[in-house]
Amino acid sequence: VLSCVCTKGNPESVLFSGGADATVRSWKIPHTAEYNLFDPYDEMMIECQVLEGHSDAVWGLTLHPESVTEVASCGSDGTLCVWDISREAPLVARVPVAGPASAIQYIKTSPDLIAVGLNNSQVQLVSVSSAGVVRTLD
Repeated sequence: VLSCVCTKGNPESVLFSGGADATVRSWKIPHTAEYNLFDPYDEMMIECQVLEGHSDAVWGLTLHPESVTEVASCGSDGTLCVWDISREAPLVARVPVAGPASAIQYIKTSPDLIAVGLNNSQVQLVSVSSAGVVRTLD
């Protein structure tokens, strides 16, 4: 079951999805100049990378404001994961938060910080560089 999707208009045309299977997937979508949308489906035209690091459903995704290869995710397992699909080992950080999370957003004015919305109505600010929660907002 697909639970969230995010993409950024960029030359790489990468779409990220999260699902109930505890994975984040990055999809490289071909440019329409390379592929006619009305041709029969050819799975070789779409590259998919499966990112594993959550232990339960992924409910939120956010793209890094400056990088087209970085995305962060949150989910039912109470963790925030930061990914960089350009790396051989794409899991950059796995940070526990104070419970199941369903919303996530990079802070555009400070790309090292990510706001995570928890199911208990709290928001936690997470520092990517220190891989930890820096503040909890009630």
